[in-house]
Amino acid sequence: MIYLCGSFTGKQKKPCKHCKRFFMWGVSTGICDKHNVDVSCREHCKYFKRDSTTWTKDGKCKVDENYLYV
Repeated sequence: MIYLCGSFTGKQKKPCKHCKRFFMWGVSTGICDKHNVDVSCREHCKYFKRDSTTWTKDGKCKVDENYLYV
């Protein structure tokens, strides 16, 4: 099960899932390594969470984003 949220729900009834195999790697992008699928989310539901050590609540990066993609 990959984490899908907002406008990328694929018409699922309960699209928001927290999966240990889904990794956020950008402001609104992540990858599911179980299915090897890149996922982009423009909108997020109340269950959406992100690593608080790297991201603020309003979606801003706390560190230089260039270091995240190396």
